[in-house]
Amino acid sequence: MGSKLRHFGALMKKNWIIWKRTLGASLCELFCPVALMAILAVVRVIVDSDTIEAQSNIPLSKLFTPTDYLNETNITNSVLQGQLKYGQYLKDMGNLTIDKVNPVVNFLTAGCRKIPRSDARPVIAYSAGDNYKNAVQKSIQKIQSNQVQYTTVVLPMQIKALEDQLNNASKSTSEKNQIRSQITGLQRLNGTIAGSMVNFTYMPFNTHDEIIKYISAGDYMLNGGKKGICFGFSVKETNSSDIDIKLIFNDHEQEPDARQIPSQIEDAWSKYDIDQDKISFNLYAQQGYSYLQNWLANEILRNKTGKSSAEIAMLYVPYKADKYISDDFGMVLSGMMSFFMLLMYILPVYRLISNIVAEKESKARESMRMMGLSDASYWLSWFTYYLIIVTIISVLCIIILSANVFKYSNRGLIFLYFWVYGMSLFGLCIFLQAFFSTARVAAITGTLIYFGTSFITQAVADQSVSTGSKNAASLLTTVAVSLGTASIGLFETNGMGINSDTVKSYYLNYSFQDCLIMMAISFFLFLWTGIYLDNVLPSAYGLRKPWYFCVTRGYWFGNRPRRERVQNRLSQDDSESQELFEAKYMKKENFEPASRELNVQENEDKILKINELKKTFSNGFQAVRGLNIKMYNGQIFALLGHNGAGKTTTISMLTGLIEASSGSAEVFGYDLFNDMSNVRNFLGVCPQHDILFDLLTPEEHLDIFCDFKGVPRKDKKEEIKKMLIDVDVYANKDTEAKNLSGGNRRKLSVAIALIGGSKLVLLDEPTAGMDLSARRKLWNMLKNYKHNRIIILTTHYMDEADILGDRIGIMTGGQLICLGSSLFLKNRFGVGYNLTMVKKSKETNSKVEKYLESKIGDIKKLSEVSSEITFQIPTALSYKFKDFFPVFDQELDMLDIRSYGISVTTLEEVFLKVGHGDDTDDNQKIKEELKKQATEHHDKTDDYSVADDHETGICNIFFTHLDAMLRKRVQLYKRNYKGLVVEILIPVFLVLIGFGFSKVQFFINGPVRPLVPSQFPLKQRIQYNNEFFVNTSGQTLTPKMFIDNLPDSSNAFTATSRSYASKSNRSEVIFAFDNDTFDARLERPYEPFRFGSYFIYEADNVNKQYKINTFLNLTSQDGTALYPQFMYESVLKVALNNPSFKLRVSTHPFPITENLRQRAKSASGFFIVFVVAIGFAMIPASVVTFIVNEREKSLKHMQLVSGMSLSAYWVSNICFDILDYVWILFLIYPVGVIPFSYVSSFLFTSENLCQTLTIFVHFIIAGIGGIIAGVLRIIESTYSAGDALVWVFKVIPTFCLTDSILYQSLKARLIQIRPELNKDDLDINALGGDILIMFVHAIFWTLMLILIEAGAFSCIGRCFGRMMGRNVHPKTDLNQDEDVIEEEQRVDNLGKDQLKVRVNKFRKVYSSMNRKPYCAVEKTSFGLDYGECFALLGVNGAGKTTTFKSLTGGIAPTSGEVTICGMDIQTEFSKVRKLIGYCPQYDAIFPLMSVEEHLYFYSRIKGIRKHLRRTLVEKQIKEMSLEEHRYKPAGTLSGGNKRKLSVAMCVIGNPPIILLDEPSAGMDPEARRFMWSVVAKISQQRKKSAVILTTHSMEEAEALSTKMGIMVQGGIFKCFGSSQHIKSKYGTGYEIEVKVRKQSNDELKMMIERFGLSSKESIHFNELEGIMRQRMVHDFLIGELRQNGLGNDLCLEADEHNGLVEVRNFMSWIYVEQAGMKIIEGLCDDFDQVEILEHYNDYYKLRVPRKDKSIGYVFSLIEGKKEHFNISEYSASQTTLEQIFQTFANLKIDQDHILKFHKKNGSFQRAATKNFDKADHLSVNDMSDDPKKKNKRT
Repeated sequence: MGSKLRHFGALMKKNWIIWKRTLGASLCELFCPVALMAILAVVRVIVDSDTIEAQSNIPLSKLFTPTDYLNETNITNSVLQGQLKYGQYLKDMGNLTIDKVNPVVNFLTAGCRKIPRSDARPVIAYSAGDNYKNAVQKSIQKIQSNQVQYTTVVLPMQIKALEDQLNNASKSTSEKNQIRSQITGLQRLNGTIAGSMVNFTYMPFNTHDEIIKYISAGDYMLNGGKKGICFGFSVKETNSSDIDIKLIFNDHEQEPDARQIPSQIEDAWSKYDIDQDKISFNLYAQQGYSYLQNWLANEILRNKTGKSSAEIAMLYVPYKADKYISDDFGMVLSGMMSFFMLLMYILPVYRLISNIVAEKESKARESMRMMGLSDASYWLSWFTYYLIIVTIISVLCIIILSANVFKYSNRGLIFLYFWVYGMSLFGLCIFLQAFFSTARVAAITGTLIYFGTSFITQAVADQSVSTGSKNAASLLTTVAVSLGTASIGLFETNGMGINSDTVKSYYLNYSFQDCLIMMAISFFLFLWTGIYLDNVLPSAYGLRKPWYFCVTRGYWFGNRPRRERVQNRLSQDDSESQELFEAKYMKKENFEPASRELNVQENEDKILKINELKKTFSNGFQAVRGLNIKMYNGQIFALLGHNGAGKTTTISMLTGLIEASSGSAEVFGYDLFNDMSNVRNFLGVCPQHDILFDLLTPEEHLDIFCDFKGVPRKDKKEEIKKMLIDVDVYANKDTEAKNLSGGNRRKLSVAIALIGGSKLVLLDEPTAGMDLSARRKLWNMLKNYKHNRIIILTTHYMDEADILGDRIGIMTGGQLICLGSSLFLKNRFGVGYNLTMVKKSKETNSKVEKYLESKIGDIKKLSEVSSEITFQIPTALSYKFKDFFPVFDQELDMLDIRSYGISVTTLEEVFLKVGHGDDTDDNQKIKEELKKQATEHHDKTDDYSVADDHETGICNIFFTHLDAMLRKRVQLYKRNYKGLVVEILIPVFLVLIGFGFSKVQFFINGPVRPLVPSQFPLKQRIQYNNEFFVNTSGQTLTPKMFIDNLPDSSNAFTATSRSYASKSNRSEVIFAFDNDTFDARLERPYEPFRFGSYFIYEADNVNKQYKINTFLNLTSQDGTALYPQFMYESVLKVALNNPSFKLRVSTHPFPITENLRQRAKSASGFFIVFVVAIGFAMIPASVVTFIVNEREKSLKHMQLVSGMSLSAYWVSNICFDILDYVWILFLIYPVGVIPFSYVSSFLFTSENLCQTLTIFVHFIIAGIGGIIAGVLRIIESTYSAGDALVWVFKVIPTFCLTDSILYQSLKARLIQIRPELNKDDLDINALGGDILIMFVHAIFWTLMLILIEAGAFSCIGRCFGRMMGRNVHPKTDLNQDEDVIEEEQRVDNLGKDQLKVRVNKFRKVYSSMNRKPYCAVEKTSFGLDYGECFALLGVNGAGKTTTFKSLTGGIAPTSGEVTICGMDIQTEFSKVRKLIGYCPQYDAIFPLMSVEEHLYFYSRIKGIRKHLRRTLVEKQIKEMSLEEHRYKPAGTLSGGNKRKLSVAMCVIGNPPIILLDEPSAGMDPEARRFMWSVVAKISQQRKKSAVILTTHSMEEAEALSTKMGIMVQGGIFKCFGSSQHIKSKYGTGYEIEVKVRKQSNDELKMMIERFGLSSKESIHFNELEGIMRQRMVHDFLIGELRQNGLGNDLCLEADEHNGLVEVRNFMSWIYVEQAGMKIIEGLCDDFDQVEILEHYNDYYKLRVPRKDKSIGYVFSLIEGKKEHFNISEYSASQTTLEQIFQTFANLKIDQDHILKFHKKNGSFQRAATKNFDKADHLSVNDMSDDPKKKNKRT
């Protein structure tokens, strides 16, 4: 648990650092939500809320009666008759007056009048008897006649009277203001009444359904079609006691000016609606519904009773209102907050998905797992990180919203709402990331999915959707949060808020509790599903688990410790022969047994033992066929092999990346495969490719991995500092990893592997990409760090394996073929010595070969190129060196030899011999012959050069290139399945969704609502008066009779009577009843709520006249229709004395009209635009990404350098991209958007940034911008702004597409609102503008593309660069070597036509606006002819890359000349590039094209004749050994094979100029040698090509180059000439490798007896010094008996065995060291100084100065004293080119730590160095016991 907590802490630290380093985005992540919530808070301030005190609403009462009292001709009489008939009634019922309740001022059918966007609706539709129609018509005529009189006579008179009063000078200012207010009110009333009057016509229909069908017709109120209906009714009498009435009114919220009743989609009531819905009350009371209801009821009463004077007068009295808050913010909150909640997490979702998948993509997560990280710690760290982010966001949002938005809600619940929402998105992100392996694609797609799921809300938001369906949809968090917001808005507005009482309350079939629960379930469901899929889905990274892994025992309880079983197996192994174990699959003579000291480690569990390891893949390929290896503690094991030999598979099995098929491995006593969790605690891995966190510094990397390794916190800081210093990165410890050089990144990767005391370290090509100096430093560091570690090293650098490898194993075919030390392998497989001579002339020299044959014997001539000649001398003839070299040195002039050198067999030559198996001599000869045929066989194509014979003719070349480019695009396209999805399927899918959404009904028909009690919660607890207010004599009726006859009264109502007979003041009765009913609301239970009551004023059953007050609870929107209807039915039952009488009344809202359907198209148009914009934004993103990718990876430059014409490049891309997107059917869109995308590609250098920004820019402008512009165009006040934005946004071609879609959707609506826009589709202000602008885009951006590629804009940069370059004055103190000056003069004197490659005084100064100019290359000159190969060498930053770029046209010189075949590289590049073959440093290949397709592509580009292409392609495939890979996609090749392909692409067609930039990087030695032979054949044998190469391999430079130059900082050559010339001129000495002859058992026994230790097995370390002094051992050796001294191994042994050292080990050490000192002392007799470069066990690597001694002299010397020095094996070589390189680069490595010895005054002693302790400066021969002279050991 402790380690997991450390891991968790380290990961949190990593996340925190990355969060800080991306502070801008991180703060946006936190404060964008805050800003959105702040907007919500501001809106809260803007939207007012009023506290309405409890008050009586009796003054708002409305009276509904027949219109008999109205006089059509005299309004005065109407008022008098009304007063006479209803005056007392109104007075008794709250002092009301007839003028306030008169229909003249209350019957206002404003919804039927003509309005700006709609014609008048003059039709009253009916399907009823004429008596009903006549009753309605007569009533309306009377009202309208009185309204005319009222507006033309009465109101003008009243206004005139008030105006006269206003002019009265005696009136005070306040009185005048009051009069003005009255005048304004009357004028407004006059306008309202006059404006609402419509000249109605009455249209009969046979049935009710015909009326509905009429309204639904397509030409209803459109284009002179059917006239609009104001309202309608149908009356159907089933029998005399059953009448069915349907009242047809407009309830469309989308037509607010025409709406007559509240929306019937909404419930009739809600217990959460506490605000009085006076709007609905007035709609029913004024727009005709309540009048029509009353008139029809009265007509039925009169018709059934036969009394024309019968009437029901009903007064609608709103209940007394409780104190409440009137607030419209609820609707605003519900709408805005759900959208803001969606927006606020876009950035966190994007970043979380991107960060998690980026760690997967970069393999950082897998790397951490190899170092011991557990999945639990990993996911917990992301969970905690995101939890903190979400918590901070939630807290900040609550702080902002608590002040004024959430006044009533429980803050804890609201916080929980925000917090659970954020955390549930974490689960969604984990789920989504499992499907992706590319961060960019994952982030974009994941964000779009997140955003897209919110649209599902629209499908489930309706109250008709069940709770179960809404809960199921709420598993998508965006749906849950949107539905939950509706509840918050409702309760907060009602002053109730979200609290423990309301959290479970359902509103629209959904509760806030449902929201929280479903988001929590969503979190766990998506989280666990995501983690599960992350483990089982196929992936390129990491080991996949079986689908059932979560039900295995090992998953829950872990693997049982295997240590006991390991011990048993080890003990069994002890009985077997150790030699046979490792040599099982190889010949015994190819195996060097480990020393006895190393074998002891096996019994102490200090080794890595691999036993019968095998791996067979699912396709049957056996990658590893059986490995038996022992790797020892304190050693570096170099595992070598060609590409495909099985090295990587072996390493992957050892690190747990892939599972072994069979076999076992044990390390330090643990079963490597079954105890991997324990092994990873001490495992360190440096993978082949750097796996680093770009935003972390080296120090932070090591800090995190120290925690992974469990380094004690108190030691961590010191260990990190030491490691940074040791790997030479301390100076950059605070530099972010992304800014480190390639070499420093590799060093950091090595440091990560070693940190924390990793005991098992795997280094996979640790020095790849480093320059020589950095490699040397790292080698020394690794040698120092190998103690107490098992280090496994893989590398393609044989010198690296030679220097570092204590034991070296070479694999081939999945098995080890040989195993031993470097010297053993050299002696076993060595081919002898290479004698290289520099001739005085370039002419063929035949004398030398004859001379050597006569003096030495069987020699072999390897090569004779230019002035160099090389021979191979067998090892068996080395005994002749003693006599040969002294004579040879004297006869050099006679042989026309200037200088010579001799080198021993290298490890690379050993590798080449055994790399493909331990071949017999016959097999080897056959292979060499085949190789010779491949490289030396001459056929007709060898003399072919594309420069001499190629396609001609402008049109022919253009179409050849066009053909090549189109083939390339097709080949890439058909294999790019992901691209197919992104470019085709996703846009098509989104377009289908968009257009499919147009079929969705945004507006639905409201339901027919029967006016029955069940619309309310039952039973309704109504109040009524116990006695009539006015009693009619002779009547037996009681109010209770009316209550009992209410519909379904016994089940629907609970009635409570109240008596007011005792009230003396009759005017107070109605108020008392109102107050009593108001107080009754507090009676328990509170529910069901009371929505109405009745006060029956008078009932005259004789005359059938009834006056009734219906009290209405206005919190119900439909109570105004329902409660009066209940009483109308009751009155009819009483009046007719028929309790079974049924009056069925229903409200039938208008169906959706054609006008609204057009509006729905507008709404769907907005959605279509939104979705289509997302899909079509991916098209320019795909187009521009392809272009930027080619430029970012130098693919475009590679094609241009190879001869591709720019016109063919762009035309092919345009053609393909247009054809690619022809499916769109918007044929003109690709024509405009593709050139635009091409030009915009020049703004980017990163493919990732390019794709992300392109998608979002096109989406925001074409999608969001299109919607904004469309909305503004239909809002009257913003017409001009919307029209202007449409033209502004057309700068983006995608907007032209979405605008055309939106225009078609809005067209009908636009024309209806703005008739001036009724244009032809091709008009400039319609679709014609989009088409025109698209063509403008096509033309304009194509021209811009041509200008950019023609360099029209780059000339500005070039002029600036040259101007700034003049300010950097040339250096004059260059101290150039005479050879460099000679080359410069030669090039300067020769004309540009006299050299094939001529670089004359090339100088390059880099300059920019934001930094000081600096000179990268200063006065560089060199020239080449055909047949020459020039190696351009130098450390990183020396100027090689700049020089190389000048040769490929990549940069322009500040001054000087660069010409190829007489043509200037800048002005005539179009001609020059046809002559160039270019192999860039990084493989410029198309991952999805096969090897063969690449070669055919470049054969076409280079202009090779059609009939020669197949032959040349086949030749390159064979020469580069790519036969088995010819059909493989290049992206799947190994690094080495990719380089082979790059070289093949370069040299196909034998171009005259070949440029090779590190051509062999990543190749195994055999492939590298084979490539050398091909290049050498082209350049030096055919002599029709000139080759320039850069390389970090000095061996490669020697093998290929005829001359070379070593460049130092500032681009200055320090030397120039052939490799042998430079070695002869600048070589400083010789390196000698010797191996001391092993001590025999008898010799060891005698030595033990001589030291008097026969009776002891081991002795204490502290006794060693005394024993050595007694036996007169050198004081120098006694001084080296210390840590980090020559006796370090004994110190380590003592530390591990309680201070004890085995006697045999002690004696062996003395023997080897004394023999070594004897050799060194002997060499000091002949040389001034001897340096110990390397020494371990019995191996010494020494260096001696050259002076006047030849290499031949060294060989003679050692051969003569071989027996005297006890030397078993030796070799000597000249100073290497690599050492000379380091000298010039001033990069000598650890010179102060090298042991040096010399003879001074005849005494052999250690020489002083910078770090040499003076006390150690004693003569090695000094045997004195004088304490003053004794070595002071530490």
